[in-house]
Amino acid sequence: MASGTVALTGDILSKNDAVGGVGGFAGSIFSHGIAGMPGPSGAGYGGGVAVTSGTVTLVHNTFTSNGAFGGAGAFGSGGVFAGNGGAGYGGGLYMSNGTVSLTNNTLSGNTAQGGQGGQGPFGRYGPLNGGTGGPGGNGGNGGDGYGGGVAVASGTFAATNNTLSGNSAVGVGGGVGGSGGFGGHIVFTPGGYSRLSGGTGGRGGNGGNGGNGYGGGLFVSAGSVTLTNDSLTANVAAGGAGGEGGLGGWVTANTGGTPGQGGNGGNGGNGYGGGVAILGGDVTLKNDSIKGNSAQAGSGGAPAPPGSIFTTLDINSGGAPGTKSGTSGTASGGGIYINGGTLTLVGNNDITGNSPDNIVCG
Repeated sequence: MASGTVALTGDILSKNDAVGGVGGFAGSIFSHGIAGMPGPSGAGYGGGVAVTSGTVTLVHNTFTSNGAFGGAGAFGSGGVFAGNGGAGYGGGLYMSNGTVSLTNNTLSGNTAQGGQGGQGPFGRYGPLNGGTGGPGGNGGNGGDGYGGGVAVASGTFAATNNTLSGNSAVGVGGGVGGSGGFGGHIVFTPGGYSRLSGGTGGRGGNGGNGGNGYGGGLFVSAGSVTLTNDSLTANVAAGGAGGEGGLGGWVTANTGGTPGQGGNGGNGGNGYGGGVAILGGDVTLKNDSIKGNSAQAGSGGAPAPPGSIFTTLDINSGGAPGTKSGTSGTASGGGIYINGGTLTLVGNNDITGNSPDNIVCG
């Protein structure tokens, strides 16, 4: 909704999705010394309802299984760039301005999810004299998810006697690093083929970092937000896994040669605020129940194996694997995470039983 006044009463909004576009592809998938930049991936806003202006009143409605999904990152080119995944904002409801009032609604099973990071480009082949293959490009970072139930970017939001349950804000995995380029080339002849001597395989690219999840039930970055007698339970904010490193480049040679080293894994994403994540704005909680929510960290990506050497008759392993697994992300604020803005607690709020903690100030 872009303007005017809208009221919904007693409606069911189910299985609606807002999906960002996939980032634009840039150039060849192999590196030839020309670095291309993929187009940015789009964001998804408001799977159930998106409000950018005006006044919206929602009473006795059910928002279930809606989703806001960021677009996937594009495959890179030039041995350098891979696209990052887009963000997802407000699986059930997103607002960037205006006034929204929720009374006696149920928001359950909605998802705000980032897009997958793009795969790193392959390294270029080595020159015909048995030279060095180019390095693989790094994988793109996974996109972030903001507000599985509701995301508020600005405006005035007031909620009374609502249930937000089983919603998820999910950061998605980083892209896999690109494989290192082959060292040397296979040369075909009328009688078969032969391999050039020497050559060094390119190093595999590193995996992209996993995206972050912010506010499984509610995410606030600006504006004025008041919750009164609402229940937020079993919501999840989860970070995405780091991407795996790219394989080291192989060597095609009769004799000698050095396989490429494998790439390192990307870091896992962070989960912030299973129930509520506040990065800005003014938030007031009055007699609310925030229980049984969780923030979950993404795992680090695995380092990749090295390349190997092709010989005339068989395959010999060699080279070095990636040296580092990605670091696991952080889980913080199972109930409430705040790192900006203000939070005011009024009356008897029950903020208990959340994992790994109830309230964290970042």
